[in-house]
Amino acid sequence: MSDNYIDGVAFTTRKIEEINIYMASHLSPRLFFAAYYAPKAHQCSNDEGLFWCAVTNIYGLFFDCMPNIKKLLNMLNNKGSLNDQKMDYVEEYVKKINALRYVYCHNVNADVFSKNRKILTDVHDFFKMDQDEFFFSIPQLQSNKWGSYIRNICSGVDECVNYIYAALQCAVASDNMTKSLIITNYEQILADWLNRDKFLFDVMRDELIMSQNKLHLGRQREITNKIVNYELKRLKESAKKLGHSIDSDLYLKVIKEIDKPALPYIITKKLIDFIQRGGTEAENGS
Repeated sequence: MSDNYIDGVAFTTRKIEEINIYMASHLSPRLFFAAYYAPKAHQCSNDEGLFWCAVTNIYGLFFDCMPNIKKLLNMLNNKGSLNDQKMDYVEEYVKKINALRYVYCHNVNADVFSKNRKILTDVHDFFKMDQDEFFFSIPQLQSNKWGSYIRNICSGVDECVNYIYAALQCAVASDNMTKSLIITNYEQILADWLNRDKFLFDVMRDELIMSQNKLHLGRQREITNKIVNYELKRLKESAKKLGHSIDSDLYLKVIKEIDKPALPYIITKKLIDFIQRGGTEAENGS
């Protein structure tokens, strides 16, 4: 099994850190491959438990830590850095990981909604199980089979990450115009990914908590969802007065102001600060 695998984790941070450093030094200091990847370690020796832990870690990598994987693949494919066969392989692998994680983490009954049946089809295709076994939400396998499935998904994530890494290296080696277009497109993918209410909500909550802590109040109020939403409403009103909407264009503007990785927390905090300062820019890179 790959050096990127350790028991109970499936894919370590080592390769991610390597690609992040490569992108920052060879493409743009603002770009990164994945942010905040923190795989969980499963302590039990049971292969079935290790398998599902691996699935959730790999899902976290592709869906929580990376900018939109589909847009990234399409961009690299359109620029000639990633061929159709490799793109199809990554897309199919990511689809199966999504299905496996969905079935494991949610209540999925094949009798309700066509979406559930499609997801279960992907899961049973992965395990090569008979369609008649649909009544199982999670496949019932012999204990000696789980080890081979761990090897399967671990080798799969290795291939996917290596394909994307090689495509990025190809982009670096391309002519300056193509390289510049890839950087511009990647920044747009980042901006679209960051333009999500969840990032804005979580950072605003943290800002309110830190602001309250600085006041050293004896009894502090609970920062409820209602309070956060109220402050977000005020923020959007302030942005509108400045002639801005909180959208991908504004996130892109903030991304281009910095000279370090455009990580979600950093960019969202800078966007909030930009609006609260009345549209003035902070010191570059802060």
